[in-house]
Amino acid sequence: MKKIKRVMDLAPLMLLWLVLCAFFWGKVFMSLTDTAPENKIVLFVDARVSDTTALALEMEKEMDAPIEMVKVYPFTYAMMGSEALSAADLYIVPQGHVQEYAEWFAQEPEKVLIYDGTTGAAAQYISYADLPGESYYIFYGKNSVHLSDGQAEKFAQVLLKLP
Repeated sequence: MKKIKRVMDLAPLMLLWLVLCAFFWGKVFMSLTDTAPENKIVLFVDARVSDTTALALEMEKEMDAPIEMVKVYPFTYAMMGSEALSAADLYIVPQGHVQEYAEWFAQEPEKVLIYDGTTGAAAQYISYADLPGESYYIFYGKNSVHLSDGQAEKFAQVLLKLP
């Protein structure tokens, strides 16, 4: 009985240790698998993406210095906070949601059409059919660090060439 009581007295400390270890190793993992914003392209898609990793790998085939990686996320990734969403380099958004997210866009040229309601680019990765007949556009993020170096535009062109 005394042994069980000792173990129960240690349970809160063991739980605290477990939580601290999870935070520590999570931070280590994130630092090893991520890079600075200057070295990555971040794309957010306002549609269902069947395989974000495959789309990112396809886009990475065209990368050169200083870009080291491409990250692709659906908008639902940022449900708890819009900090990552508002700092993205590229967005793919349906026509019906353009005004809703307009504050994040830095569109110098006209809207870039990626899907016209029937056919479009990167269709093997992005489920445009969730909003039938809706057109989708690529926008550059106004907080993107890649507006001035041309990388955001380059990767928008890469997206447009994907089947």
